[in-house]
Amino acid sequence: MTDRPALRPPRPSRRYRVDYPAELNAEAAAGGDAPGRSDAGPGRAGTGKTRTLVYRASRLVEDGVPAPRVLLLTFTNKAAREMLDRVERITESVSGRVTGGTFHSASATASCAAVYAALLGYSERFSILDREDAADLMGQALADLSP
Repeated sequence: MTDRPALRPPRPSRRYRVDYPAELNAEAAAGGDAPGRSDAGPGRAGTGKTRTLVYRASRLVEDGVPAPRVLLLTFTNKAAREMLDRVERITESVSGRVTGGTFHSASATASCAAVYAALLGYSERFSILDREDAADLMGQALADLSP
C-alpha cells in the first residue's frame, strides 16, 4: 500500500467539453485509472499527433487529475506553447496549468545544469533556446541595433 493520494478523485458522471471517443481512437480516449503515457511519434503533418496529445491531456484534467500533474513534452518551444494553450482553452483552466515544455527544458530542469546554475552564473530560472527561438532572439537583437 502507498500513502500517496489517488491519481484521480472519484467524480460524478459528467459531460465533457469534447466528445473524446468520437475524436480519438479508443485507447487515446480512455481515461484509465493508472498513470500512463501517450506517444505521438514522427509522422506526416496533419495526422493528428498534436490533437491526440492535447485531447488526452484535456481529458485527464476533466477527469480530475490536477493539471500540474499532467506533463506535455515536445521538441520545440513553439509547439509546447501551442499544446499548452490548446489544453488551457479546452479545460478553461479548471485546475491550473498543465506542466509542459520541451524535452530539452525538462531535461535541463532535472539535470546538473539546474542544480549548479548559480555556480555557472545562471539564474535558477534559465532557459535553453531551440533553433527557432535562438533565431528569433538574434533577429530581435539585430533589429534593436539597427538605426
